Formats: sequence, C-alpha cells, structure tokens
Amino acid sequence: TFGYSAIESLANGVPVIATRQGALPEFLVHGENALLMDIELNDLGDWTYSAYPHRDTAAFETLFRDEIERLSAET
Repeated sequence: TFGYSAIESLANGVPVIATRQGALPEFLVHGENALLMDIELNDLGDWTYSAYPHRDTAAFETLFRDEIERLSAET
C-alpha cells in the first residue's frame, strides 16, 4: 500500500508508471524516474472514490473501468 513495488522497480533501474496519490509523489518525480498520472484526489490525497459506499454496484464497476480506460489512453 505504501508503494513497495514502485521502490523495488526503482532499485532495479525501472521507471514507474503511477498515480499522484498517497506518498508516491514524495519519492517519484515525473519525467525523471516516473510517469505520474493525475486522478481525482480528496483532501487526504486518496482517490476520491476509494471510499465509495457502493463499491459492489454496477455503477462503481463502470466508474472504475472508465477511470482505468482514461489512464490507459493518457499513458
């Protein structure tokens, strides 16, 4: 959850593709060691919909899929 896979990638000289959430922007620098993608964040720096109350619904599945597709297209 902290970003251990990102740290492991950096340790092996592999750039990281990540979102600008949580602690990741503290050690990932866009254009230097990472490609940082923008997502909608709340005041705590978490994805706005991570605490979505109806995560078991088709509406959330659509929202999540659309966000993944948007990030894929942007990448």
